[in-house]
Amino acid sequence: MEKNIEGIDKVIEGIEDRSAVENRTISQESESLEILRSNFRKANSDGMREKVQREIRLKEAVIEKSKNNRENQDKILEELQVKKDSLVEILHKEQ
Repeated sequence: MEKNIEGIDKVIEGIEDRSAVENRTISQESESLEILRSNFRKANSDGMREKVQREIRLKEAVIEKSKNNRENQDKILEELQVKKDSLVEILHKEQ
C-alpha cells in the first residue's frame, strides 16, 4: 500500500509540474497576444492585417488548449488526492 501512495505522489508531482508549464504557456502566449493585437491595430495593409489576424487566432487556440489542459489536470489532481487520502487513512488504521 505504501508503494501505491508513493506512486500516486509521483503522478501528482508530474501533473503539478505539467500544470506549471501550462500556466507559463498561458502567461507567455497572453503577452504575445497583446502585442499582436497592438500590431493588428497598427497594420497598414490588408495583407499585414490578415497575417497578424492568423497569428492572433493561433495564439488564442494555444491559450485555450492550455487552459483546458490545466482544467483537466486540476480534476485529475483532485481525484488522485482523494485516492491518496483514502489509502493513507487505511494504512493508519492498519498500523
